[in-house]
Amino acid sequence: MQPLGNLFPQPVREQVAESKLKIGSVLKFEVSFQNGVRKPKIQIIVGFNNERTVLASVFINSEVNPNVFHSQYLKDLHLKLDTDGRNYLNHESFVDCSNLIEYGTIETKTLLLNNPNVHIGDLSDEDLRLVNEKIIGATTISKKQKKEFGFIK
Repeated sequence: MQPLGNLFPQPVREQVAESKLKIGSVLKFEVSFQNGVRKPKIQIIVGFNNERTVLASVFINSEVNPNVFHSQYLKDLHLKLDTDGRNYLNHESFVDCSNLIEYGTIETKTLLLNNPNVHIGDLSDEDLRLVNEKIIGATTISKKQKKEFGFIK
């Protein structure tokens, strides 16, 4: 069965995709990892470069993996979110603010255009503020990258 969104005219679909391409949008789509594994990941768009050609996102994980995040400092760069008021979460989760993941804006818009269900919600203003604070304070993210995506001047 064809997705309902495909029944709308192309200009309407493009307008909807563009409206979801914003800071605070929560997206879920399949990601390829360096080890070749592909799996669906929930992400939050947290910034765009000046030209708006590249966006930065952070992952939402179901746990803080001690095999990946060895130190207390790295564990502290995670923001715990419960499900209250967050219909995009099925269980308590953790935003990994230790690393920015970059994607092409055009590719992400195409993803949203072809599958509007990739957008699963929006982060609250307060949650976004807390995520930004952790990103700004993270020594694991370069000053250059923080500048590029508007976290510092």
